[in-house]
Amino acid sequence: MTDARERENAAQALEAKQIADAKQKEMKQALDESEKRSEALTRELASVRENDVVARNLAAARERDVAQALEAKQITDAKQKELKQALDESEKRSEALTRELASVREKDVATRNLAAARERDVAQALEAKQITDAKQKEMKQRSTKVRKGRRRSPVSLRRSRE
Repeated sequence: MTDARERENAAQALEAKQIADAKQKEMKQALDESEKRSEALTRELASVRENDVVARNLAAARERDVAQALEAKQITDAKQKELKQALDESEKRSEALTRELASVREKDVATRNLAAARERDVAQALEAKQITDAKQKEMKQRSTKVRKGRRRSPVSLRRSRE
């Protein structure tokens, strides 16, 4: 009986050892799978963190780009405003110069008309003087003829002229 019992005990122990070995093998496989999953999750987490860093850097770069674009737009707007003001001032100066030029031209026309009128007056005055001089000369010549008719001496003629 002892032999049978020992065999039975040995068989049970062997069976228990086989069950334990199978469970240990199963547990080892589960542990290996769990470690593989853990490593995969660790890699995935690292990748996600890396992607998160890349996304943050990209967002920061975009924010910088937006800020630079906004600054460039503000500078462009300021320059455009400055140019518009300069253009407005230039147009005002141009209009003022146009009015001044028109005024100068009007004054020039008036001055030319006045000069032409003066020239006509001078010409008329000269013509009147020439007519008067011619009449005086004619009267003097008549007077001289009349006096010659009286026969005056050249000395008395000189006295009368003086």
